[in-house]
Amino acid sequence: MSKVLVVGSEGNIGVPLVKHLRSIGYQVMETDIRPAWRDDYLMADINFPIDLLPAFDWKPDVVFIEFAINDAVTRFDLSLDTIRRNVDTLLDRIATALPTCEVILQIMNPAFGKAEGESAHRRNQDAYQQIYRDAAKRRGLLLVDHSVAWNHLLATEGEAAVKKLIPEGVHPNVEGWRRLVTPTLHRALDLAPPP
Repeated sequence: MSKVLVVGSEGNIGVPLVKHLRSIGYQVMETDIRPAWRDDYLMADINFPIDLLPAFDWKPDVVFIEFAINDAVTRFDLSLDTIRRNVDTLLDRIATALPTCEVILQIMNPAFGKAEGESAHRRNQDAYQQIYRDAAKRRGLLLVDHSVAWNHLLATEGEAAVKKLIPEGVHPNVEGWRRLVTPTLHRALDLAPPP
């Protein structure tokens, strides 16, 4: 049985990804910043990549890393240079500790409706996402870029169509998953199309 580490397991893509991986027989270790305790979960803050070292002892075969949407949250005040350094440090540590492990980076959907001054406002999200694109290209990693489908929807059907699928501005609803997220994952991972 293959072992998969999902970094960002409590997030937008992580929760259903973990559920899907388990349903098809993978052994999954989850990690995220939210406090919790269960046998298959590790609390870790990717701003401190050393937090993930215990997960590496588990020796996963694959690591999914879902980031970028929260990196751009204004109240966290994380600069592009800080995020770039954090991503490189995390990927370096994975490469050192788990040299045969496949790393899959994911860029999420754009956030909507969080005005400047709100605690959940995202600034310059494209620049934060580009850090992950650049890292994937530079290191030869698979990148699942969910933003492409969402930006296409925005360009072809308008902001109202996107907001219908991301009603609270950050997390896609079931229909958003059905129309955009799941097909993007299936294409990127070369899986059969969803039913």
